Amino acid sequence: MEEIESAVGLIVGGDFTPASLSPEGFSAAVENARAQADPYLDAFERLYLGARFDAELHSMIHAATLLRVLAPAAPERVRALAAALRKQYDAVLVIYDQFPDKAMLDDVLPPRTANYLIRLSERRRELDRLAEGP
Repeated sequence: MEEIESAVGLIVGGDFTPASLSPEGFSAAVENARAQADPYLDAFERLYLGARFDAELHSMIHAATLLRVLAPAAPERVRALAAALRKQYDAVLVIYDQFPDKAMLDDVLPPRTANYLIRLSERRRELDRLAEGP
């Protein structure tokens, strides 16, 4: 379980690319994740959703990367997780969504808060594409 949680952390961490892992290492990691899609998705849910959901953390991780990797192996579950995660993002982004001029967020909110809301909004758009499916 710890090995899978570590692998999930690597995938969502932002450096999950062939350039950072080597093309062979990247391909092996993708194949391994797809072969164990349910345990990987279970670990993701355990680490990042439900009571452990942290909006600021989600603005820094790349959940959509993991979901994209696992979509071929577990398409229905990935779509459902993307939709559920999007609902959590929506709840956090209520103020952001109602703000008419996003460029003025820095004038109203502390910069750190404004920046994480902007990043979270970008992550939400990625989830929209996943929730829609192919």
